[in-house]
Amino acid sequence: GGEVSTYPRCYGSADLFDFRGDRERDIDLFISGNMLHPYQPDKGRILHQLLELPESEIKIRIEPFIPLNEYRALMERAKVVVAYVRNGGALSTRALEALQMGCAVIVQDTGVLPLYLGETAGVFTYSMERGDLPEVVCRVVREWPQYRSRITEGRDAVRREFSMQRVGDQY
Repeated sequence: GGEVSTYPRCYGSADLFDFRGDRERDIDLFISGNMLHPYQPDKGRILHQLLELPESEIKIRIEPFIPLNEYRALMERAKVVVAYVRNGGALSTRALEALQMGCAVIVQDTGVLPLYLGETAGVFTYSMERGDLPEVVCRVVREWPQYRSRITEGRDAVRREFSMQRVGDQY
């Protein structure tokens, strides 16, 4: 019943990340970025939840920046990438990159990406308030063979909906 404002996509997805679907995924979860900083106590809460995961091969990089080739290599090996953005209504570029690399993506339930893509395309949600991140990670890792084929749909959707040409045309 009220007014609605829409904004064009502000991020394009350059084909920087080449998806090779046949790669063995031997890392259950990959998360990187500045995890332990007083400015970002919320990321510390995420890390604390992830450390509760049972029997997972977790790769966590604490440094805020990873060289692109190393970042790409880790994403090629990961099944799941957790993407976090401070402002819930924002779009995670890390999530777009991860989908392009064949990873399932877990984002906040307040994010924008689930408005475009859902579980059928490899996008899953968690809630900081409910603290359900470990359960979502475990479910996706446990059911990885079932979800793996969906990731191709997510990759194709990101390349189509967030292509530089399409995003540029919206402006």
